[in-house]
Amino acid sequence: MKKTLKKAIIFTIIGLVLGVYFREFTKWNGFVEDGALIGPTSLSFMHTHMLTLGTVMTLLFGTILNQQGLGLQSLGKRWVFYEIGVYLTVLMMFIRGNIQVLNINLSNALDASISGLAG
Repeated sequence: MKKTLKKAIIFTIIGLVLGVYFREFTKWNGFVEDGALIGPTSLSFMHTHMLTLGTVMTLLFGTILNQQGLGLQSLGKRWVFYEIGVYLTVLMMFIRGNIQVLNINLSNALDASISGLAG
């Protein structure tokens, strides 16, 4: 259960840091007007994805498996792939959001590849 809690704490810390990053990065780049976002950005979803897909799911699966006398290790590679998927999704949302806030023009192929990797 200790490993599960450590993973959940890591997801929580990253999620909170991403929430602060979203808030401050949009302010610094003038993407906020009168306290409201000028337009939609993927940065606003990173915080929620990391907390729900990371923290909540880790605690949920960890608790269920712990009650059965198992742990997240019993899921083996499936759990590792899940974690990699969460991190990759949030990373691509981070990249997409920064591109949106900074208003960078991309080629259609690069734009589609970022969207595809972001999920």
